[in-house]
Amino acid sequence: MFAPRRVVLLAVGFGVANVAIVLAGVADPGALCDDAFYYFQIARHAAHGNGFSFDGAHVTNGFHPLLAWLAVPVFYVLDDPWLPIRVIQIVLVLATTATGVLLYRVGRAVRDVRTGELAAALFYLSPFTWILPQRGCEGALSMLAIAAGAWWLAEHPRRVFVLGALLGLAMLARTENVLWAVVALAWLACSARSLRPALAAGAIASVVVTPWLVWNLLRFGTILQVSGAAKLAFRLHGELVPVTGTRALVANVARPFVEASKFVVGEEFRPLVWTVAFIAIAGALFAMAAIAGRQRRMPSVLVPLIAFATLHVAYYVFIQRSYYNWYFLPVVVVAALWQAERLAGTWFARVRVVAGIVVCAATLTLFVARYGTRTHAVEHALDARLALLAEVPPGSTVGAWNAGRIGYFGQWRRPDLRFVNLDCVVNNELFAARARYVAWVIENVDYVLEPPRHWLPPGVVKPVNGSLGKIVR
Repeated sequence: MFAPRRVVLLAVGFGVANVAIVLAGVADPGALCDDAFYYFQIARHAAHGNGFSFDGAHVTNGFHPLLAWLAVPVFYVLDDPWLPIRVIQIVLVLATTATGVLLYRVGRAVRDVRTGELAAALFYLSPFTWILPQRGCEGALSMLAIAAGAWWLAEHPRRVFVLGALLGLAMLARTENVLWAVVALAWLACSARSLRPALAAGAIASVVVTPWLVWNLLRFGTILQVSGAAKLAFRLHGELVPVTGTRALVANVARPFVEASKFVVGEEFRPLVWTVAFIAIAGALFAMAAIAGRQRRMPSVLVPLIAFATLHVAYYVFIQRSYYNWYFLPVVVVAALWQAERLAGTWFARVRVVAGIVVCAATLTLFVARYGTRTHAVEHALDARLALLAEVPPGSTVGAWNAGRIGYFGQWRRPDLRFVNLDCVVNNELFAARARYVAWVIENVDYVLEPPRHWLPPGVVKPVNGSLGKIVR
């Protein structure tokens, strides 16, 4: 049996509850994020033969391919603004649900059935697991691919063909999962005391990702995605400070935990009140796990997972220096498994499960209290702004910096307009011309449907009505 009855019941309960949340639109007001609509718009254009493009005219690589590729047939079949989104959200729920089952298998393999059951329970009881996959981005697929790779390492380390394929899929789910592939292959080489299985698995992983890399090289001359390059160049939301001393280092290391925590308690862009309590409780629960398992020898399969989580944080602290809350999901996977391995078979385990239930329920309550449960809220929040499109002449190009929702719903309401992204995360053409940013906007954009803030100098945008402005040529 792949999983015992208790794990199956947990998985079914979690999955059914989250599908109900999706179908009722409960996640629409707070969880479903603007970046998800970049995926939706790009997949919609690809499904209609316009290539992987946000504006329908210029291709982009500002996305992680696995989710975008899965979304294309959904948009090909369903010609509706919301039905494809619901299907994609359900796919992400199923991926999250399957991750918990795979964690059971990893936990069972590294120690025993109790460890596996506790790993699944802690994963399903995490508020991060309930909220962050509902953002609509690639995090759930990344979790699933990492958990699947860990399961295969734990149970079938010598079957390198499947392991290589799973590592390749993990890299297609999120690019920085190359760190996971590196540590997993290193562990495989060490455990086998031979490079041959690691090289074979690495070759298979390379075959899986090669089409994506070749396409990037042929179209853009680089394998670096423009979304990551733009965040580095423009220091967009979630910026981390340069590491110039101990204080900055500590602040940056803490930032991933803070970003994810403040979002799930409903305090993003707000003073941190509940966030402090949430992090303190989480820290206490981690300390409890460390104390409970202090005399245990850590199973070797956990080493690559912990190494990956460490490298994940280090990459964003020292290199990318920006962090968005849904990036945190792979850390959630590692944390659930590590705590289960430390706690299983001790009296602390029951205390941890009860604490998990209480914290999860309280966190979900805070989140709903902050954002509400209005169906299609992300679209209705734009109603006044999208109504201004009636004043835009047919055939015009409309720009926005946070362009995901504006471009997606705007094109449904005004299919005669072209919508472009102006912070470059899905606009390779503008990013390539960033040295003459203002000139490019003047030459290629007719209107903006968002205040320009610091991006454009005074006089470039002439106010028309509310947030609608006309580019002055």
